[in-house]
Amino acid sequence: MGYDRLTNDLFKSKEFSRNELDLFTVYLIGRLKAMPNVLVSAANITLLETYHQTYKQGLGKLATEGAVQKGGTINRQDVFDDIIDFVRRHEGLVKSKFGKQSAAYVAFYPQGLTEYGEAKVEGLTDLLVRYVTAATKYKTELGADFETEIKNLQSQYINARSGQVDDMASTKSTQTQIRESRKTLTLHLTKLVLLIASESVEKPEQFNSYFNFGLLEVDNDKNPSDSSEPSEPKG
Repeated sequence: MGYDRLTNDLFKSKEFSRNELDLFTVYLIGRLKAMPNVLVSAANITLLETYHQTYKQGLGKLATEGAVQKGGTINRQDVFDDIIDFVRRHEGLVKSKFGKQSAAYVAFYPQGLTEYGEAKVEGLTDLLVRYVTAATKYKTELGADFETEIKNLQSQYINARSGQVDDMASTKSTQTQIRESRKTLTLHLTKLVLLIASESVEKPEQFNSYFNFGLLEVDNDKNPSDSSEPSEPKG
């Protein structure tokens, strides 16, 4: 069958969820500590605990970052909605001041409200530049408060978008760290399985006393994002 086939990582990421791997590892650590260290050295147990702790810390960090990213997405959407609301509410003001066929109106609404209603995350950034430029140009007619409010909304939107990009970069980095720590953990688990198995060829009860492989079939926390990268939320 070949060395590689028999000794390859027995706990590949695609086969087991994060929760299953965690449960299996916690159980094994408990069994190793409860039984005499005849088959597995104390050093190997310590390594297993260290690798498991690093892996769990990564998952905890990812959960925190996920919550932050979700909050950032909500914040960005709130500002997005406020901007669209502003643009819609003030369309009548611009029209009454200059007329719908005027150059001033076209500077704000070259396609009326349609393109604002259809705007997406990236597109709104460009529309805001145009709208703020027009607000500054016609500040005398429309009032300083008009310009100030849309500029403030533009600044909030830029900051929200920037925060999202930073959050996604951080999450992506943590995802990479988790994959690496998981690889280290599962390779060590494989080593211990093979080590104990080699000493239990004629003692299946001894081998089974260390492991509960049923925990790898719990399947109660399958996470579709285990191997995926965070994606850009749509506006």
